[in-house]
Amino acid sequence: MTPEDAAALIGIPYVRGGRDKRGFDCWGLLLWIYQEHFSKRLPDLPGISAAPIPAITAEAQRQKDSEAWEVLAGPEAFCVVGLSANRLIHHVGLWLPFGSGLVLHAVEGACVLAQPLASLRASGFSTIEFYRFLSCSKP
Repeated sequence: MTPEDAAALIGIPYVRGGRDKRGFDCWGLLLWIYQEHFSKRLPDLPGISAAPIPAITAEAQRQKDSEAWEVLAGPEAFCVVGLSANRLIHHVGLWLPFGSGLVLHAVEGACVLAQPLASLRASGFSTIEFYRFLSCSKP
């Protein structure tokens, strides 16, 4: 994924359950990017738009999927960023390693945006965590 690829996604509208360029929710954006740019499949949970990382992991295990999430100490190129205003992750984005780093995410009631961590914290996201889906390592 190049900066131009990311820029082309900015402004696409938020659509609950959206899984393509007509509109994305936060999880749908990640699914699409990993499939289109890295040929990797993240697990999907039908009917869940802002899929919490623990819920995805539990669902993957329930479906006898051997994949799991690895918590990272800090951001890595194109890792999943978990965001929350409290301790339970409820929103996700993609870490873009361009410049000082940005989080590309689909914002409910708005569109796809790219924001620095400081802007996300100022918006109320007090919990910011970084994850790698093991089958998607080193995209």
